[in-house]
Amino acid sequence: MKRLIYSISASALMVLMALSSCKKTAGPDPEKPDPKPPVVVDEERRREAIVWVDARSNVFGTYGRLSDTAMIKTTLDTLKDVGVTGLVLDLKGSSGYTMYPSSYSPQVTSQDGKSIPAGVDYAGYFIKEAKKRNFKVYASIVTFVEGETSKARGKVFEDAQWRDQYQSVVCDVNGNRVPVTGTGKNGFVNPAILQFKSVH
Repeated sequence: MKRLIYSISASALMVLMALSSCKKTAGPDPEKPDPKPPVVVDEERRREAIVWVDARSNVFGTYGRLSDTAMIKTTLDTLKDVGVTGLVLDLKGSSGYTMYPSSYSPQVTSQDGKSIPAGVDYAGYFIKEAKKRNFKVYASIVTFVEGETSKARGKVFEDAQWRDQYQSVVCDVNGNRVPVTGTGKNGFVNPAILQFKSVH
């Protein structure tokens, strides 16, 4: 009888040991977050290639290639040939001036000895030619900056109201409250003040 009990006990112990050595199926661990879902790549977006068209470098820079309408066409054709699908067009820089006619801001037509051809709407022409080649076009504008300190131009340098009332005030290295251009930075304006002035 004892042998039978020992035999059953030994068998039961072996079965328990065998079961404990089996791999358990991993269930969700409440202490650990679920793994991130796999990233689904949009094949259409994967094929996008976008080029930045900087106004200062490409229109008014050393070569000023894109101040010429023929060169704009040639450049866009080349970009199309190498697989570019879109452009980011620089249309408003730190001076606050625009690369297109505007009733709110002066238009940049010349800089550093280079000029846009007279009578040419640079932005309109560029966008029209880009669309002919099926490019997506994105506009780049600098917001809340209305003065380029390096050239001392823009509304905060040319308009006393913008300089004295709308320009942002910051603390300098000594803790003094000064206009932002007084620290050598570009002329940021305070949108809260502009909004308040326009409402009242």
